[in-house]
Amino acid sequence: MKRYTFFILFFVLFVTATAQHTLKGKVIDEKTKEALAFVNILTNQKIGATTNIDGLFTINSTSPITSLKLSYVGYEMKEIDVTGKTSLVISLKPTSYQLSEFTLLAGENPAHRIINKVVENRNIHNPEKSLNFKYESYNKLFVTGAVDTAIINHPEKIAALDSSSQRAIDFLEKHHIFLMESVTERKYLLPDKSYEKVMASRVSGLQNNTFSLIATEIQSFSFYNEMLNVGGSSYLNPISVNSINKYFFLIEDTTFSGIDTVYVISFRPKKGKNFSGLKGLLYINTDGYAVQNVVAEPNEESESFGIKIQQQYEKIENRWFPVQLNTTILFNNATINNFKMLGIGKSYIKNIEINPELKKNEFGIVATEVADDVTKKDEEFWNKYREDTLSDKERATYHVIDSLGKAEKFDKKLIAIEAFLTGKFRVGFVDLDLDKFLSFNDYEGFRFGTGMHTNNKVSRLFSVGGYGAFGTKDNTFKYGGDVNFFIHKNYEIELNLSYQKDVIEPGNTRFYTYKIPLMSAAGNRFFYMNRMNNNEKVEARLQFRTLRYLKVFLFTNQESVDVTSDYYYLKKINDYTWLHDKNYLFNEIGVELKYAFKQKVIQTTNYKYAKPTKYPILYARIEHGLNNTYNEYEYTRITVKTVKTFEIKNLGKPSIYVESGIIFGDAPIQKLNSSIGLYIPGAFLTAAELAFETMYPYEFYSDRFTYIHFKHNFGNLLIKTKKFKPELVLASNIGFGSLNNKENHGGQTFNTLEKGFYESGILINNLIKLNFTTFGVAAYYRYGPYKLQKESDNFTVKMSFGYLF
Repeated sequence: MKRYTFFILFFVLFVTATAQHTLKGKVIDEKTKEALAFVNILTNQKIGATTNIDGLFTINSTSPITSLKLSYVGYEMKEIDVTGKTSLVISLKPTSYQLSEFTLLAGENPAHRIINKVVENRNIHNPEKSLNFKYESYNKLFVTGAVDTAIINHPEKIAALDSSSQRAIDFLEKHHIFLMESVTERKYLLPDKSYEKVMASRVSGLQNNTFSLIATEIQSFSFYNEMLNVGGSSYLNPISVNSINKYFFLIEDTTFSGIDTVYVISFRPKKGKNFSGLKGLLYINTDGYAVQNVVAEPNEESESFGIKIQQQYEKIENRWFPVQLNTTILFNNATINNFKMLGIGKSYIKNIEINPELKKNEFGIVATEVADDVTKKDEEFWNKYREDTLSDKERATYHVIDSLGKAEKFDKKLIAIEAFLTGKFRVGFVDLDLDKFLSFNDYEGFRFGTGMHTNNKVSRLFSVGGYGAFGTKDNTFKYGGDVNFFIHKNYEIELNLSYQKDVIEPGNTRFYTYKIPLMSAAGNRFFYMNRMNNNEKVEARLQFRTLRYLKVFLFTNQESVDVTSDYYYLKKINDYTWLHDKNYLFNEIGVELKYAFKQKVIQTTNYKYAKPTKYPILYARIEHGLNNTYNEYEYTRITVKTVKTFEIKNLGKPSIYVESGIIFGDAPIQKLNSSIGLYIPGAFLTAAELAFETMYPYEFYSDRFTYIHFKHNFGNLLIKTKKFKPELVLASNIGFGSLNNKENHGGQTFNTLEKGFYESGILINNLIKLNFTTFGVAAYYRYGPYKLQKESDNFTVKMSFGYLF
């Protein structure tokens, strides 16, 4: 037995010793110098190899390697002599022609059989549909200048450039413009529980960790979902159901991986098909008909940037799993001395565990979290995860950009980006509330103000804040303040005490958790607000999270309201006395609920961001007015609403908003519901959302109501040219309502909605783009029982505008 073991060991050593002919290399594009992934290589001994996602390859042979033959789709075949070489860089020249679509006159496109098998097996090979898993990832993203190799390789051409361009080239040869590294760990439990923690992050010139999450958000983790995320936009997957009806596929090459065949299949949208599609190459391994490699980019490059993604899969514990994700971004509108900026990102997935032991209580509402010490990891930690040590250029980038960042205070400038995401601008130990600075409505005119709250630099246990504002039209000063106690972070238990003396619109239920952003199409409705009442309010509110996705708010308040218009409520004092009441005192207790099923949260060290959920979000609010010794109003007001935007493959995005409510008991107009109307004859009109476009403001009031707002955005599916990409939107709004004891409301004329209000319209958005704003046109028609007598008054044409963020 010992002798047998000895011979086995000797044989292994012999094989290892004789396989010493090793050739390493890298394959690049001759013009751009960009690494070429998945290039097919054949040696003189007929040994096959393929470059990895970084364009690198290693070939071991028991006899000398003297020649290589390289073939790659879209490039000229190349055969080179490598006698005596151990490492080399090989450049391939792109072909000067493009393959055009052709029609097979007989039989089926042979690529369709392969693609159909991939589609059949997509859920088996999609890790997020078939596996529990854990992994760690190392991510690197750098931005540099895209300098034409025709210039950089010719000193005489550089010398002919102006001095600033020469300095830029010299800088770009020695440094990147931006460099970021991060290390994350992720665990996933079927069917959809995911948690990822950013353990370390380093960003050139910054200490702020806002950029920590960029690397994992640029592209989809897996290439198997129906819709793929590429650079923040959604695209129809070429390996989705019925994709052969939308995409043109062509078998470009056939290679071998062990005993399995690998088909190289190009794809692009078919001519005449109008949808958001991709183009690129699929490498399909016949071992399970799985994606082994993929290169993809949008079929139509955006005006802002061009982006290309690459993914590489390997067999891990006999299951296909992504091991590397690459992203290349060319910023078309960002230059440094006329050189476009180029971003290159790489994510290396390692320490992969397939079907580890995971428990449900390891997952919560937070899907992505940033560690408290994320920016404080030492070099020993980083070197454990880096694929290679930092290059001289990368070390110089950190040194120079870090110094520049301190001198130019990059961290303070980055606060503006956080402010855009959160609505809060951090200045030392306070956060400025941006929504308090400027707004406009028809009652106050321009409302100028300021608001601020202390942040976690003062305390992690509480926050104190306040605001002040002045309206140029009503000439009234408003103010308020509050203190918030943070009792439990994980369960989001908070106690808030507040006071305000302000103006408030009658007939509108205000939710804590449902805010309409000022810079949104729905925010346009604020322009039409021309009725406000003076309001003084004291409130206590306790909030907490339960049942994972349910947020609960318990509140009690006292509110004093003074009517500023001619309206009055006819209030009975006794059998002989009726009061035209214009001053109200409400004492309320209540509860508000928000249920966002499967909604996840991103938690940074400073803020939380809610991620979109594919399920409808449900809101409910119950307010009970208490009758006290002053014989004020006793009522119960219940309001529920839901909102959801869907994405239907090849059909666009329908969205629906439903709101319904009821009041038990008698209450003045302040507590009723006003259908939001946005039509003022002769005025400059802008379209909004979640409102009635042909209804006059405050035309209807109800104590029982249901409103439905429906829109279907076809995007560019119906109309699209190379430079003109308007969005077609169809819309319909419906409202029903009723009002008990209408005779008790006087001083103003309004109607009720028993018969139903109907309007429909068509919008053409994105006709004009100006910086980050888009302009279009909207036309609506009012019909049904509340149709106006004069036919022309039932039509309205408005300007629509929106934002590109």
